Amino acid sequence: MADPGAAQPSMAKKALPPRLSYGLNTTPAPPFCGEHLTLTLDVSNTLDQLVEITEITVTLVVGPFGDALTADPSGLKLNPPADWDMRQNGATFHLTPKDTAGHPGRVGAKGLEFDIGNILVSDETGPTMITITEHSGTDTPRIGTLHTELTKENPPLHLGNVVVDTPTFDYMGDVTLSWQATHGALIEISWPGQSVRSVKGQPGTPLPAKGDYTLEALSEDTVVTVIATGQKADGSAEKQEKQITLGMNPAVLADVAAITKRTDTGLPAVQFKCTPKSAQSVTVAGPGLSPTKIDIDPSVLDADGALIWPQTPIPRLLPTDYTLTPENPGTLDPEGYTAPYSPPTDTWIYVGPSPNISRSAITATADRLVTIQYQDIDADGAPDTGRVSSSRDGLTWTTHKTPAPWTATFDDTFYSNRIAQISTFAHGARVFICASLFTPKMTLALWYSDDLETWFQTPPLDLPQPEDGAILGNMCADEQGHVWAACYTFADAQSFPKTAQLFKTEDLKTWTPMPTLDDGTSNSQYDVTAMDWIGGKLVLCLSAPGAEGPAKTDVYTAGADGVMTKAPGAPMPGRPGARLVSAGADLAAVFDTADPDHALYQLTLTRRAPDGTNTVDTPQANIARMGGNSLFPTVQIATFNGVIFADTVATMDGWTNGHQDPNHARNGIWMFCPASASD
Repeated sequence: MADPGAAQPSMAKKALPPRLSYGLNTTPAPPFCGEHLTLTLDVSNTLDQLVEITEITVTLVVGPFGDALTADPSGLKLNPPADWDMRQNGATFHLTPKDTAGHPGRVGAKGLEFDIGNILVSDETGPTMITITEHSGTDTPRIGTLHTELTKENPPLHLGNVVVDTPTFDYMGDVTLSWQATHGALIEISWPGQSVRSVKGQPGTPLPAKGDYTLEALSEDTVVTVIATGQKADGSAEKQEKQITLGMNPAVLADVAAITKRTDTGLPAVQFKCTPKSAQSVTVAGPGLSPTKIDIDPSVLDADGALIWPQTPIPRLLPTDYTLTPENPGTLDPEGYTAPYSPPTDTWIYVGPSPNISRSAITATADRLVTIQYQDIDADGAPDTGRVSSSRDGLTWTTHKTPAPWTATFDDTFYSNRIAQISTFAHGARVFICASLFTPKMTLALWYSDDLETWFQTPPLDLPQPEDGAILGNMCADEQGHVWAACYTFADAQSFPKTAQLFKTEDLKTWTPMPTLDDGTSNSQYDVTAMDWIGGKLVLCLSAPGAEGPAKTDVYTAGADGVMTKAPGAPMPGRPGARLVSAGADLAAVFDTADPDHALYQLTLTRRAPDGTNTVDTPQANIARMGGNSLFPTVQIATFNGVIFADTVATMDGWTNGHQDPNHARNGIWMFCPASASD
């Protein structure tokens, strides 16, 4: 029987079919564009005799066009059967028998099977041709060819691996989204107010089926949707979508601080610093500062990302806790950060001048400083004038009504109602003014007000005195609000005082005399320069003029019975101000001290321990150089928010000896912040 596959003596050059049968299988089936494919060639022999094969070749169509199976035939995996070799030459694969004993290349009923794997199918759908060429026979070679068509299709639509590099972001931050869809899918990304289908910066280039996209400058919680659209085999469209919720991080601050600075004039000032994170704005608020919102953008941050605001520090005399609050649209209940501020400590700072006055006093309620300022009668007979002012920050002052009568008249023989000395003190919100008046009756006058607008006067404290005598005194209030008065009476204008006397009123109507002080030292005393109620007892500073050297002050105490007892220890140097400061267990006082060599008066803080030990703090402020007929300086002090304020009247006739050093102030307010003020 003739071999149907044998060469025939015909002149026709018609291509011959292979002698063996060839089955071509794909995994997956059908081939999916954009995915990897394995071709399996199943070779079988249906003849009743062995077929001797010298080579089988498989040729793929390769290139960028739609009829190609793949655009890149590199990296393929070849899996030949046993006793066969397989090699690749471009797009053609050669299967040849190994040269082994026996009869290589003979294919019987068992057949052959070999694979070509890891083929990346090209992007376009449609048919592609695979050519199989069989070389058989050794004595009479024969070539048979088979063309097999495969149809490439898009895979079934699938959208997966939709992830973000971070599910949370800072305000105006970026998030990168990535996805993986089946080949050929059209991708759309949408989030509130925006939708994109093309590569960023390339409007004509669709988003790839597998890729990523960065969402920039996000400013609110955001839901992102990825939509993949594909085409079914029947030509109809199908869609899949997935969502991811992105959350904005709350606004926070780091390195929060209130920095102590100085203004150009030397006043204490504050400047704020913080490092904002995820913040749209930072609001700064606190006493003496209207809430101020600062929008956060690169222009307000330094190279390290820190906000320093304002560029010009804000004057601030008092220790203050400021609050810095960061905000962004996603922070419903923003957290405030405390920034404690304290002015420079343990140094005297000149706050500013007072009017050209001859009498001044200062005190403090819980929420404001109060100054009382008074000008004596001028030589031309102009009436005396007074002023009451208050401040909640020591910088901005409000003028209030003055007590009546402040008036005085001038005649040829006497100053009538002239105020010789004033002091002021407070109990709760009530402010008191004490004045030593030159009158025929020698009067200590007392006014009080709860609002600084309406003033009441108590019955004057009158003592029978010669017409040319005087009273220099002081007052304070105890814990119950009862007012105590202390004074020295002069027998005449040239003598030293003879008697120290305490008085008390509980109803602001009736004065009750308390025991007098006559311990043999009182006739060396000059003035009740300071008194206050500290630690459940009355503390008095009785000062001598310092005729033979710097002034000195004896300290006395008295209980509820009014009996004055000299405190232990040496006298305090100088002449303390009208109010005292209770600093823990110590008694502290501001005083002016005279330098007899240079007539230099200084503002200094002295701390006095219960055992009478005096400690003079090093920081000092020169307030006047005296000369001619100048009077010695007077000092009144008050504590407000832990800061000591001193109101000084340096001299009545101005600068002397040509001294105009800015550290010498004629009349003015000074401040001293102890290191413990901010504790």
